[in-house]
Amino acid sequence: MQRTFWTIAACALLTACSSLPVKTALDRVQPGMLKFEVLETAGNPKRTYREHGQDHWIYVFFENDRELSREVVFESGKVESVTRARAKANWANELDGVSSSNADDGFKNIDGGSN
Repeated sequence: MQRTFWTIAACALLTACSSLPVKTALDRVQPGMLKFEVLETAGNPKRTYREHGQDHWIYVFFENDRELSREVVFESGKVESVTRARAKANWANELDGVSSSNADDGFKNIDGGSN
C-alpha cells in the first residue's frame, strides 16, 4: 500500500513539474538562449513574426482576469530580449467593432513604461 502511495506521489510531482505556466516559464528565458531552449522552457508562442531581420515570438497568458502578453525577440537565432508583460487594451472597442486609432497589437504596458 505504501509503495503504491509513493508511486502515485512521484507521478503527480513529475506531472506538475512538466509544464510551467507561461508567465513563470518566460521568467526563465534569458538573453543568449537558443530557440529550441525557449521552446523547451516556455512552449509554443501564440504568434510569431519577422521584422528588421529579427524573429518575434508573442506569448499570451492570463493573470487576475487580464490577458497579458510578452514578446521574445531573437537575433541570429538567440534571444536578444524579453519584454515586460503588457495588458490587452481597448476591449470595449473590439467588442463594438471599433478599430483602435493606432496600429499597435492591442496590448499596452501594465506598468506604464516602455517595452
